[in-house]
Amino acid sequence: MQEVKKVIGQLDRKKRIELCDEKAPQIAEVAKNGGWLKLWDIALDLGEWHTRRLQMVSRLFIISSHGRGRKLCPLCEDDLDAPVFDHVLEWHMNRLSIG
Repeated sequence: MQEVKKVIGQLDRKKRIELCDEKAPQIAEVAKNGGWLKLWDIALDLGEWHTRRLQMVSRLFIISSHGRGRKLCPLCEDDLDAPVFDHVLEWHMNRLSIG
């Protein structure tokens, strides 16, 4: 029974990453390559500058996680066709001090 649980968990994780890959490929890439805990460990090892930049990027993920329907940029309120995260990285990196 424990083996069945493990297999179902692995399949579920794989399916969630595939769905995420369509909507937020950056988040899916982090999940494929060790996850957020590993990313935070690396940033902490590299020092304060990298840790602060990862905090900024994490905030972008939070403000850009919209549900369905029309998307507005939380910084400039432009109506977007692309994912909000991509728009923010392209147009607002300097404003957020992550460039």
